[in-house]
Amino acid sequence: EPVTVHMPEISPAVEPFLNRVPFFVIHRRQQKQLESHRKEIVRLSEIAASTGHLKSTALRMCGRMQQITASSIVAWLWSFWRRFHHQNIYVRSTAARMQERSAVLELISPFFHWRIWSVQQKIEHAHDTHKALQLESSILKTEVENMRIEYEYVQRELETSKQAHGALMTTLDT
Repeated sequence: EPVTVHMPEISPAVEPFLNRVPFFVIHRRQQKQLESHRKEIVRLSEIAASTGHLKSTALRMCGRMQQITASSIVAWLWSFWRRFHHQNIYVRSTAARMQERSAVLELISPFFHWRIWSVQQKIEHAHDTHKALQLESSILKTEVENMRIEYEYVQRELETSKQAHGALMTTLDT
């Protein structure tokens, strides 16, 4: 940095040299800058050296992680394949059992249909019989009621005839 000095008593011949810095000051300044640059170079070299070590460590760690990941992926794939295989066997056996059952049902189903039809016929016959018995019961109730009424009528006539017979017997005896 140039130093500006404004002094009115300095002669105009010296004035152009006022803003100039002497060599030893420039040399000291350059030495300080050079020393700070060297320190920065040493610091950056140390960082670069440790970065190389960090890079190799990171590469080793990535390699280990890939190995661990690869082994876990293989284990997962193995367990997935095993589960898929067992499920596939189960599905096949279930399909085979269902096919066997359907073959048996195809043979038995006409008999089931016939049995259902015969049971339905028996139910209809029992229902018709029940209706007929109810009708017959109703008719018999009516007949019994009519007979009771007729019995009462006959009983009254009998009483009347007994009284008439008794009166005739008394008139005959006299």
